[in-house]
Amino acid sequence: MLPYSICPGRNLKSRLCKVIFVCFCFASVVSASDIFSNARQYGLGGAYSAMVQGAEATFSNPANLYLNPKQKFSMNLLGLGVELSNNAISHNSYQRYVGDYLDDQEIDDMLSLIPADGVNLRSDAKLQGIGIAYGPVSFGIRGFSSYSSIFARELFELALKGNELDRIYSFSPVSGEGMSVAAAGLGLGHSFTFTESVVKNFAFGVTLSYLYGLSFTRVSESDFYTETTFTDIEGDGSLVAEYAEGGDGYAVNLGTTIALFNDIRASVVLQNVTSLMEWDKNAKNILFHFNMNENGLEPLLDAGSPIDSVFVTQDTSIAVSKFTSRLPSVLRLAMM
Repeated sequence: MLPYSICPGRNLKSRLCKVIFVCFCFASVVSASDIFSNARQYGLGGAYSAMVQGAEATFSNPANLYLNPKQKFSMNLLGLGVELSNNAISHNSYQRYVGDYLDDQEIDDMLSLIPADGVNLRSDAKLQGIGIAYGPVSFGIRGFSSYSSIFARELFELALKGNELDRIYSFSPVSGEGMSVAAAGLGLGHSFTFTESVVKNFAFGVTLSYLYGLSFTRVSESDFYTETTFTDIEGDGSLVAEYAEGGDGYAVNLGTTIALFNDIRASVVLQNVTSLMEWDKNAKNILFHFNMNENGLEPLLDAGSPIDSVFVTQDTSIAVSKFTSRLPSVLRLAMM
């Protein structure tokens, strides 16, 4: 009797391997606050925080709201930015490997690109709503969504190489966190002008944001393993996730900009220097557990039964009062 095997083979034209590498076709890791919503932002990257003025400065750098006193009124309309990223395989590697027959050495080369602590997959999006600025005061509305998941390296090793006999595959860590939030921000800026100095303007500003949470998910605990022996496959796993359908909170951004007479600008921005979200709408802990159903394995191999027949699953929801989370603090330095 041969041992059970879940080896996907060596041809990456299989659906499983295509899915894995489509997930990896972008390689830069960013946060939702770095997503660009117009062409100028994309072209300047981080230096945009030194250049931005008017209504666009509300969330990017409030110090620039009144850097040019001649600009009395400005308005910013809709903008959209989306980013997918991972910390392992670049787009060039995706083009090189997907669709080709791979030998053992190429598979090892591919797996060597995956960090030992796992693969971090991210999706970030930002919708820039209307923004209005009059002199040193501005108001803006935007929405953003950010989701990040970490998958153990052994999960991809199992998918690409197949299962080894008597080896225990541990799929920890498996973790993740994500949220969707709408924000309304009030920006205040002030600028000092100098006439007999190399410094033309010194400006500082603050943006106070009210955050309205739309959804929140965070994996707080997880543990998964599987083992193939000569006669059967064993497996067990559990996961605890925090989930909520809404909440609210606040965030504070600080910025400062120095403008020189030779038109050089330097800026320092502290995004989310302090923040807090309280998720209290339909908040609950979700407990999930599964193990291999040994009785369902033979029918699966012999008659092509659904893969669900292999697993026995249990899930439980426990209502809680609330969860708390914070937005990541970002320090941005720029000169142009």
